[in-house]
Order: sequence, then structure tokens, then C-alpha cells
Amino acid sequence: MSRILAILLWLIPGACVLAQQYSFVDYSTSEGLPQSQVTTITQDRSNYLWIGTLGGVARFNGKEFLTYSTDNGLYNNRVSMLTFIGEDLYIGHEGGVSLMRHGIVINTWSLGNDNQSVAASVFFQKGNDIIVGTNGAGFFRIDGDELRPLPLNLRKLARIKDICVHDGVYYIATRDGLQITRDFLEFESVDSLANFSISSIRKFKGPQLVLSTHTNGLFIYNTANGHLERKRLVAPGIETPVLRNVFVDDKHNIWAVSKTGVFLVRMGGEQQLFNESAGLPTSVLRTVFQDREGTIWFGSDGKGLLKFPGTAFTFYNRKDGLPSDLILTVEQDRSGKYWFGTFDKGLICMQNHEVVRTMELRNNLVWCSARDVDGKQWFGTEFGLVSIDAKGETRYYYDSDGCPGSKITSLLRLNATDMLIGGSNGLSCYKKGRITPYTKNAEIPGAVRDLLRVGKDLYCATDRGLFLLQGDKAIQIGTKTAVYCVEQDVSGLIFYGTEEGLYAFRTGDDKVRKVTLGKSPADGFINFLTRAGENMYVGTNNGLYRLVVNDSDEIRKEHYGIEEGLISLETNLNSGYFDRQANLWFGTAEGVIRFNYSREKEYDFNADPNVRFRQILVNYKPFNYRSYSDSLTGDGLPQGLVLPYSMNNLTFELDGIALSNFEVQRYQFWMEGLEDTWSPTSANTTVTFSSLPSGEYTFHVRAISATGEVSVEKSISFVIRAPFYQTWYFFGMCALFITGLIVLFFRMRIQRERRKNYQEMLEYKGRLIRLEQQSLNASMNRHFIFNSLNSIQFFINTQDRLSANRYLSSFAKLIRKNLDSSSEEGSMVPLGQELERLELYLSLEQMRFKDRFTYTIDSDGVDLESVELPSMLLQPFAENSIIHGILPDDSKKGHIGIHIREQADCVVIRMDDNGIGINKSLQSKKFTEGDHKSHGMTITSKRIELFTKISQRKYELIGPSQVTDDEGNVLGTQVVIKIPKNNLED
Repeated sequence: MSRILAILLWLIPGACVLAQQYSFVDYSTSEGLPQSQVTTITQDRSNYLWIGTLGGVARFNGKEFLTYSTDNGLYNNRVSMLTFIGEDLYIGHEGGVSLMRHGIVINTWSLGNDNQSVAASVFFQKGNDIIVGTNGAGFFRIDGDELRPLPLNLRKLARIKDICVHDGVYYIATRDGLQITRDFLEFESVDSLANFSISSIRKFKGPQLVLSTHTNGLFIYNTANGHLERKRLVAPGIETPVLRNVFVDDKHNIWAVSKTGVFLVRMGGEQQLFNESAGLPTSVLRTVFQDREGTIWFGSDGKGLLKFPGTAFTFYNRKDGLPSDLILTVEQDRSGKYWFGTFDKGLICMQNHEVVRTMELRNNLVWCSARDVDGKQWFGTEFGLVSIDAKGETRYYYDSDGCPGSKITSLLRLNATDMLIGGSNGLSCYKKGRITPYTKNAEIPGAVRDLLRVGKDLYCATDRGLFLLQGDKAIQIGTKTAVYCVEQDVSGLIFYGTEEGLYAFRTGDDKVRKVTLGKSPADGFINFLTRAGENMYVGTNNGLYRLVVNDSDEIRKEHYGIEEGLISLETNLNSGYFDRQANLWFGTAEGVIRFNYSREKEYDFNADPNVRFRQILVNYKPFNYRSYSDSLTGDGLPQGLVLPYSMNNLTFELDGIALSNFEVQRYQFWMEGLEDTWSPTSANTTVTFSSLPSGEYTFHVRAISATGEVSVEKSISFVIRAPFYQTWYFFGMCALFITGLIVLFFRMRIQRERRKNYQEMLEYKGRLIRLEQQSLNASMNRHFIFNSLNSIQFFINTQDRLSANRYLSSFAKLIRKNLDSSSEEGSMVPLGQELERLELYLSLEQMRFKDRFTYTIDSDGVDLESVELPSMLLQPFAENSIIHGILPDDSKKGHIGIHIREQADCVVIRMDDNGIGINKSLQSKKFTEGDHKSHGMTITSKRIELFTKISQRKYELIGPSQVTDDEGNVLGTQVVIKIPKNNLED
């Protein structure tokens, strides 16, 4: 009974012919368009799209509209034509003209009181003149603040519809035919187009022009020979459509706009009508335009601006008569018919865009399909496996027949007779009519969602992860979450998709990497994977991705969304399928889509990211660039911008332009002069720098697409002047002032120091004179003189006249030399003279003490005359050695040795004696009574100290010090005097 029912259902003919629909994106007042009737479209050099409506002008960057109206200075809001001439936008209105430059209306003109209902229809430049053509009042020339009509008396030139310039010749489309002129003085009518109301004219190929007419259709006019060819446009039920506009795209395809839709006439002659049946929101159109990215735009009457992504994507859904929108699987049989498995309506069979059969099943939820296995079509459903043979007979298979559970979720064709069946309870194999378990020992947990055969290995995507079946082993790979699909690309890289993202790995390599498709969470929900050639297609909850893996395992990504022609972004699980014509079919939440990749680049879509400066704010307010810069660039930005320090808070408002796909716009910036590298990417279009220090800066900005493509860098340089207190002249004045203060301070300090030093020097010299006098007194003390005279008397009394004479002669010489030294300038004497005085003293003392000691003076080649030292410097040390070192010891004969040596930086005078030593001498002084007190050593030490301060040269006195042997026995006393050598060279 069930088989009979199925056959009856199979025989029910489909009565619905499906229209091939295309996706159009419409922008109207809800998206920011000022009015829904679009009359004209153009594009500026920065790639902004400009749209004229009956409610004002709009500038479009692909995401948002910036509108201009009478509030911004337009002549009125009814716009009939937009034309860029250089950087100037000429705006045609009913009754007048507006001129806009860099988004600012700088002038308006009136067509006159009698022409307020006449629309400006064309603008062009002739020499230095801007000419305005109107639909009812002829031509005007802009002359300063006035529009002056050209003196043309031809009635046929009153209603100007369009104009085209070719090889210096002006071809003027009018309501009364085609007029030709070179100089606007002489005109020629084309007889073959006489009385034809020409709506528009465009360049076609070579010398050819294409013309649209209101009542006579489409024509090709050859300017070289005047040949006129009519292009017949075929529309159901319409003999000759009324054409309102014509456009030729960059592939030389002709787009003819009518009130019944738009005709596309391809180069090969193929025609296609886009109307409401083909998905166009409205058939009543006014104009058509192609932007630089290759996208086609339509201006409509009442539906706003329409974007046509191209013919690569077409779709079928319930609006066309398809029984269901939810298609989960697609197959094409041998005869070319398409089988759609649905979520709620069973099976749908379509051929030549016509539903030929609709089949209700025992369970209408169809998960998967396989073609031509054992001569049958196979479908996995929520309740069992279904086969349909060539006669239309249907058979059901359940778990009792060997199926892996009641729910069949995946099928993999192995060959003409064999296939694998994945279900809610593992995996089975169909082989020549029998269903058996795939393996006895390998347990596959969870439902099998997808299957991939790689050589002898089998990969199973299940609810509990991805498993590799090798013999009787099931090896889990990567994540333990549900895997919905698995596929291998042409390079051998295996991809698998989950609801948490897309992953990839290579066979034999345990390293699994995550492949990031986009920034939206919906990009990470993977519904299907399918491959054609080098292209891997990924269905997600955010549209379709195409992946290509290069030799370095880098993955290039391309995204397809609503802007590219999808009707819905949410794709269906495992619905991807390539037919025999290499078209990709996949199901979405709103119908099934067919993707013809060969037509994807039909219009050279170029979605490279693009960025522009919208405006620059200073101190958070707009400002006049011209007041602070040399000139403006073509984009209206300042060149040579120099700002005072009080204007150092800058805000850059950025604008991304992506007419084909705006999701590419993320931005990076770099303030050269303040930072060293680019900022992280951000969707923020406003960048503010507060309290910038003075200096030279260059602000760089670039846009980054979702696939990593980088836009052309834009930059603007500027200078912030330093405040007056940071300028060079301010610093110079401060430096001069501070220098003056410092100079004055140091001069006063130097003068004070000089006075102080002078006073100290006077004091030192006074002290030195007193010390020298004391030294002289010490050398000539009364005891020495008294003892010397007693010695002379003794020699006289003993009749030793020779000794008396010798002693008296030496004593007289010593007295004279001491007196002479006291009168020397600076009290400095040559070392030889000082040694001579010392030797006189020693000889007198030697005679006086009856040869109690001997002495030696050794100069070892020192130039004694070139060495100067303070006078009477050595005698006190000799006297000290005799009186306190040698005389107290009667047990031995004393000796005094004077040694003079020259070193690198000084002359060293060493005086040795073999007396009792310092310690014993000091002890004996405590018990010696007498009125003679020796001050020579103290005076000499002070004199050396004062000479060091006065001369700024270091005189050094070492000792007197006691000399002992290795056993500690006293050997005598030693004194060392060092005279600085630089003193010798002065």
C-alpha cells in the first residue's frame, strides 16, 4: 500500500515554473537616502557615490549616506543631474544649478523666472566655459554669477536630453532627434533619427554610439559612416519598451532602462530582462550606473537606490513557487534533474527551472543524499533511508535492515554499487543491495554527520568529534565537540567544521590549527564544506567563504554575503553540492542558492579597502584650512598646514569607502613624530590627539580588510608651532640674560676672590717675612754667636792663630751670606749658594766641637745653580742633627750626610745623621735645663707651608724620622725635602 501511495505521489506533476531570481540590495529613506526617487548617479575621484533624488543629494560610502539639501545651500531639493568636472560637482535642478566643491555649496544660478519648471539635464566643458543643457530651454553658459543662454534659434535644441562628445564632435540627444555640431554655430540633423525622442546617448565600441529612445527602442549609430542599427529588445507581452536611459559598462554590455525593468544586452547578443520576477524590487527605473569597483547601481522611482551584485548568485524559494525554503541537500541525477531534500516538504525534483515532482515521504526531513548507487537515488531522512529507482519506485530501509540507527545523516558514494551510510548509531556499508556494519570492532560514538575517504583511510565527522578509521581502530583527532563536516582540499589539507570554528590539519600530523574566517561569532559556525578544484567553499552562519591554500600553507579567504548576492547569510548543514556544470548549490534559511563562479568576476569586482579623510577638527571644532595652509589638495585637504600652539588638539574623522562590501573597513593609524609604529586595528573612524607638543607631524592611516588586505596609505603632514616661550629667540633672550647674570656673578666673585687672595697673599708674605726674620734670628742666635766668639777667643788664647783666622774667616762669611740671603728678592737662592752657606756652618761647628763629627755633601751631577729654594732652609736641620743627635752621644764620632738627587718631577734633598735618634733626643730634652730653645725646625716647616700656598707649587717635607736596622737598633735620623721640578723650569 505504501509503495502504491509513493508511486501516486511521484506521478503528481509539478505545475510551477520557477523564475531565476537575483539578489538586489536596496537603500531607501530608512537607510538614510533623502528621498526614494533616484534620478541620477555619479562617482567622484575619491570613489564616493553621489546620488541625486527629488529630495536632495546624498554621498554614499557603501555604509552610510551624507545628505545635502537647501539647508546646505542647494538651489532646491529637486535634483535632475549630477556631473563632476574636475573636483567640482555641478548639480542640475528644476529651475537652476548648484555648484559644490569638497562638500560645500559655493554658488547657485537660476535659469530665470520663466524656466523654473525646466530641469538642467547635462553639463560639459567647452574650452574654458561650462555649458548647461536643459530639457526645455536649450543651452546656457555659466558667466560669473549668471547663466547666459546661448544664442541658438533651433527649435530642436530646446529639449536637451543627453550629450556625448566623440573625436571633438558633440552628439546631442533631443526630443526631436540627434543633432551634431563641432562649434555650436552650425548643426546637422541625423535624418534616420528624425522625430525620434532620444532619451540618452553613450559611447559604445570604436566609432559607435548607443542611443535609447522613448518609443522606438534601442539603436547603434556609427559615427564613421552614419549607419544606424536597431537592437530589438525582447520582453514578454511588450513589442517596443519605453526606454528612459541607456548605459554601457566596462565589458561593453548595454543596460537599457525602462518602466518594465532593465534590459541587459551582452556583447554576444544574449539578452536578459531584470524585473520584479527576477528579484528586482521594482521594475520602474530611471537610471543605471557602474562604479569603479564594477558594481551596477539602479536609480528607481519609489524604491530608492538599488545595488546589483551581478549574476553569479541566483536563488529559488517559496516566492517563486518552490514548495519549501529550507533545502538541506541537493543532487543532480543522470538526466540532469535536480533533487532537493527539504526540512519540511520531503523531496522536490526540478528540471529547466520547473518543479516537475514533489514527493511526500514517511518523514519529510531529508538530511542527505547520494546519486547513482546501484542505479538509484538515495536519501537519508529523520526516519530511515529512502531509495528511488529509475521507474520512480520508492523503498525504505530502517535499522532492522542494517541501517546505523533510524536517523540517517550522511551518505558517501564509493562506486556504482557501493556506498557508506552514517546515522545516529554509527556507520554501515551498502554493497550490492545489502546493508552491513562497516566494522565490527571500531566503535564510533554519536551520529555520523559527514564522511571523507582519503586513500584507505576514512574520516567520520560525528556529534562527539572527528574520528579516523584505520582497520578496526577509531582514532579521535582534535576537538571532542560536534563536527558537522569534513573535506580535503587539492593540496592535501583536511578541513573540518564545528559550531566553534573551522580547523585544519594534514594526514600524519597531529598538529591541528584553527582557521579564523572573520570577526563575527557567526563566522565560526561551520555548516558545510565542499571543494571544486583549488577552491574550498565553507558555508557559515555569516555567508559563504572561498578558501585557497598556497604552497606555504597560507590560506587566502574571500567572503560572500548579502552585498555579493546572497539572499540569506545563514547556510544549511551539509547542503553544499557541485553539479556537473560546476555550479555550487547550497541551502539557506530563505531558499536554495546557485553560485556560478565563472560569473563572479563578470564586472571586475574590486573590494580593496579604501580610506579617506572626512574632515579635520582643531580644538574639537571645524576650522578654515585656507587660513593656515598654502593650498588644498584635490581631496580638499590642506597642504603645508601650520598651526599655532594654541591649536594643538586635533581630531581626524576618517571615512571608509567600500561600495561592494563595507565589512572590510577596519583602520590603523600612525602619528609620525609622536609614535614609532602603527596602532592596532580598530573600527573607530575618529582619532583624537590632545595637547600635541610643538613639532612636525605626519598622520598616516590605512584600512585593513577582513581577509588582511591593506589599502593605499593616506597621510597628511602639519606643523604645530612652539609657544613664544619655547621659540629660539625667547631662549636666546633668556640665554643672554642668564649669561649676563652668570658673567656678572662670576666677575663679582672673581673680584671678591682676587681681593681675598690678595689679602691672603699679603698675609702669607707678611708671615713669610716674619718667619724669614725668625729663621735668620735662629741661624744667628745669640748662643751660636756667643759660642763662635768663645771658640775664636779660645784659638787666640791658645796661640792657635791659624785656627783662629780660619774660624774667624768662615764665621764672617757665614754672617755675610746670612745677611745677603735676607735681602734677596723673594728670599729664593740657588741650591749651590745654600749648600755653600750650609758647608760654612758645618765647618764652623766641626771646628767648634773639635771634630766630633764629619759631614759629606753629594749632589750627584745636579745643576745646583738652576735649582732655587727658600734661603736658610737646610741649616736648621743640620743644627738639629748636631745639637740633638750627634753631641749627646760621646761614644762615637758623628756623621752628617747630605745627598741631592733629581727625580722626574722634583729634586730630592736627603739629610742623614748617625746620632741618638728622635726618641732618645726627646727624652733627654725633658731633663736638660738651659736658656736655649731651638725653634728652627718649627719655623722651617711653617716656611715650607707658606711657600706652597704662595707659589701654588707643592714643597714637601718628610721627617725628621728615626732610622733603624732590621733588628730595631737606632741608626740615626733622616730628613727629606722635595722641591717641585716645575719650579726649576720657570
